[in-house]
Amino acid sequence: AEGLVRLRVFDVEGRVVRTLLDGIQPAGGREVEWDGRTDRGDAAGAGAYLLRLEAAGSVQVQKVIRAR
Repeated sequence: AEGLVRLRVFDVEGRVVRTLLDGIQPAGGREVEWDGRTDRGDAAGAGAYLLRLEAAGSVQVQKVIRAR
């Protein structure tokens, strides 16, 4: 069944850098690619970021490293 999915990139201080998904999505897996840009279109700096996925009443967080 479809449901609300929110996938966001945060910096290590907890600020939203980019929203990749925010809305109703069909059930099933999918691949989402972050192009390394912020919501304003600027290039994000190299360093550690957190990906936060909210879906089906659960939250998953994964640390990622962006290299230049």
